[in-house]
Amino acid sequence: MSLRIKRWGWQQSVLLAGALCLNVDVRAASADDEKADENRWDIFKDGKDRLKFDKQSGDMYRLERDDSSALVWVKVTVRVTTVASTKPKSAAPVIQPDENAQASTTEEKPKRPKSAAPEIFDTEGNNITDVITDFDRRQSAPAIVAYEKNLSVCNAVQIGDRISGTFLIKNKGDRKLKALELTMLVPVVGKDKPEEHRFLFADKPGTTNPPPQPGSGGREPEALLQKVDIACPAGHSRGSSDLKITFLKFAD
Repeated sequence: MSLRIKRWGWQQSVLLAGALCLNVDVRAASADDEKADENRWDIFKDGKDRLKFDKQSGDMYRLERDDSSALVWVKVTVRVTTVASTKPKSAAPVIQPDENAQASTTEEKPKRPKSAAPEIFDTEGNNITDVITDFDRRQSAPAIVAYEKNLSVCNAVQIGDRISGTFLIKNKGDRKLKALELTMLVPVVGKDKPEEHRFLFADKPGTTNPPPQPGSGGREPEALLQKVDIACPAGHSRGSSDLKITFLKFAD
């Protein structure tokens, strides 16, 4: 009798230990799933709308109420772009020479078609033809003040091991844009001025990164979602970056 009781007690101890281990594993797996799910989404607030972006699938969802007044996530149209950021260059730009130019100064040079305008490159070989100057930014300041209330810009970029995340742009006004420049300001430890990263969206033939345009026929304007993934040099502070409209040009 005593032997049976001891065996039964030992078996119960083994089962209890196994249950405890299983419970710990389940909790650990649940915590990992919650962390992975948290890292999967970027959350935005666009006015009164609450949006979330799925970084795995590239889908955007808006929180809405269904017919029964329950809150549900509804997929919305969004255009995702990965236009590269540029940093201000201190070096003078180099103008690409015209291949049709004649060597002799006595001969008349052929007129170049308007579509064959020279491209401008910096000392590192980057094409900066469309790079906006500080003079351009100052000139567009009144247009920005007058129209920026119609441009919704939501920032979800974090500074950690890398500067990464997304930001959302929407043109809720009634004017088409020719060009839009956003400047991301990243705070740097030990420096008075933040580091600048610029994103230019231009409407021109063959472009892959046009600016956000108004909705047509009373439709909701298409949201433009910009992905950000930039190396973060040593010295950057951890936190959130600031995003500002620094250049604006209308199509008309």
